[in-house]
Amino acid sequence: MHTAHFVAKLFFALVLAAAPILSFAANDLPSSKQLQSELQAALKVGDSKEKIESVLKDRSLRATYDKYSQRYQSIMRSPTTEAHAIVIYVNVDQERRFVRVETYDSYTAP
Repeated sequence: MHTAHFVAKLFFALVLAAAPILSFAANDLPSSKQLQSELQAALKVGDSKEKIESVLKDRSLRATYDKYSQRYQSIMRSPTTEAHAIVIYVNVDQERRFVRVETYDSYTAP
């Protein structure tokens, strides 16, 4: 009985230790907040359009510029599921200098 109790505790500890690893493997995209933080760290208010485009390209984010909304737009799609993506908006001023970045999770049904 003593051994069974020890094995149960050990199993429970292993499951708890593996949970973060398993959840990361199941989600192949960073969180939208993580991505937003990364982009905000790479870009400073007033950065040029060349800098913005370089930062997006370095992260393999293909973006288009919407002159009516004054922003770059991109979508980071999961390579393993169509159900989740991250929508990225890089807002700029009239001279296309960096103002702020916004990221949103997008979920769709199959």
